[in-house]
Amino acid sequence: MTAPAPGALAIQAYFDRAEWLQEAADPSAFAPYLREAPLLAAGPRPVLIQMAVGDRTVPNPTTEQIIRAGALQPFVSLYRHDLVVSTLPPRFANPHGFLTMQDPEVAATARAAQEQIARFFLSDGRSIERTDPRFEIPTPR
Repeated sequence: MTAPAPGALAIQAYFDRAEWLQEAADPSAFAPYLREAPLLAAGPRPVLIQMAVGDRTVPNPTTEQIIRAGALQPFVSLYRHDLVVSTLPPRFANPHGFLTMQDPEVAATARAAQEQIARFFLSDGRSIERTDPRFEIPTPR
């Protein structure tokens, strides 16, 4: 449409804002403000998203929606739980808490994820290191 009716754009803007306000619990509504359109005058802050393949608590499509909404693809570390789940007891089928699991079968993965976070912040968010072969990280920027 090249010539909308008078007031049509204002009405559309109102509906867009009303819909956005109803998404208070949807992180994808806020994802653009992390890097693309930061709300602070200081600009974007470092962001690291660690996600696990096969997460049953926050399914991968949900996390991917947040990543797309915020253009956060360069800041994702993907734990490939699908490569090891068959070697673990059934209680580890859901990798959601991989970052804090301390059971002997998975403690090394948790430690590697925690180390990745520490190194990320020590680099002031400039690099994501592959601290475990089961983690896929973006090509260095």
